[in-house]
Amino acid sequence: MASGLNTKINSYAIEKGIEFDEAYTLTPAQTGTHSALTFSLIGNAPRRVYDSPSGGANTCWEFDWTTSATTNTYYNNATATYRALFSDADYSIGFWFKVPTLPSDTSFYKIFELASTSTAVGFGVDLMGSTSTVGGFTGSKLRVQTNTGSPVTNSYSGAIEAGKWYYFAIRRVGSTGNNFFVYLNGTQFANPASSQTGSAIRITFGRNGSHGANLTYRIANFYSASSSVIGETQIAEIAATGIAGYETAIQNLGTTPYNWYKFNDPSGIDLVPDSGSANQQLNLSSNPTWLTYPNAISKGGISFSAFAGYDTNASTTYGQNNTMAFWFKRSSPPASQLQWSNKFYTSELKWNTASEAGINTNGTIRFAPTLGTAQPALTSTKNICDNQSHYVVITRGRGTNAKMYIDGILESSQTWSGSTIV
Repeated sequence: MASGLNTKINSYAIEKGIEFDEAYTLTPAQTGTHSALTFSLIGNAPRRVYDSPSGGANTCWEFDWTTSATTNTYYNNATATYRALFSDADYSIGFWFKVPTLPSDTSFYKIFELASTSTAVGFGVDLMGSTSTVGGFTGSKLRVQTNTGSPVTNSYSGAIEAGKWYYFAIRRVGSTGNNFFVYLNGTQFANPASSQTGSAIRITFGRNGSHGANLTYRIANFYSASSSVIGETQIAEIAATGIAGYETAIQNLGTTPYNWYKFNDPSGIDLVPDSGSANQQLNLSSNPTWLTYPNAISKGGISFSAFAGYDTNASTTYGQNNTMAFWFKRSSPPASQLQWSNKFYTSELKWNTASEAGINTNGTIRFAPTLGTAQPALTSTKNICDNQSHYVVITRGRGTNAKMYIDGILESSQTWSGSTIV
């Protein structure tokens, strides 16, 4: 199912587009003016994963970084007519990537490369380990290498976090001056110079070699085009479309939620859901501070103080198969356990204490509703009170299978029993 992001990318006259929204194959579905490519593989085959910057039912491919060159994923294409498109030093390339777990060493982990001759028009994109000190700070960041012949120029992005989708884009415009333009999430972070020319050899996802640890990364929505077709304006548009993907995910699921609140009316009035079969209005109990969504583009989001929030009568139960999800941001862990949600249907169907729905003093989040009896707690493993926006999903399937995800990564699983959730 083509996503809104895929549709946006293909609204431009690109030469090649690969969404990676299918089972693994050497001949993935392709768009653009260039003929279809057949890839080669060394090492582990990529896997289809139901995760995407577009949200909803769209997917991506997950690749392996391993300590062995025989298993490390190396997915590449060297078609002469395709690589010739890059030899004129005029191109624009972009893709979305996500790293579920960051490497903890100081070495590099290859994501993508436009491999070239020693006098080169190409570039390479690496993730540096979380203890890397290059680029002016300690932590994971992108290293972009231009001038793959001598001298090599290294450019570094800001911090990369685990479990988040990022949009990388690069343009090369001619063979003189500061002709590389490098972007992350639509914002330029580097502008290196290169006077080198030469032939492109292949495009590659991953590396024909080994890495320092056994980890994975995910790729979605690759494209290549002329730099005049996808320039700075188009890169910003693609970033805005993809970063807002979680907003369209609910529609893409093809189902109507019980309630969906965007928190996008800063007037401070009682909150009516944007959609939902239960259609319950939330009543404002104290004036919140209005913020923006995590993408800093869409309007919405609220900041609560103690005893402030929204509430509504719990007029129905939601059955034993259900999901609730929300974006969460707090600057630091609380001094004492803080309640993040309250719901009371009956004394046996509720979560109305900090021990049932709490933000812990170490910055983790806890959910242990009473469903007839007290249920085992779902508790995240990492501090999410770090002044960053995190996406929290709590889901229950088949009546007993309860899970908590933070930023798309499974954090906790429990077996629940008893009554339906409210």
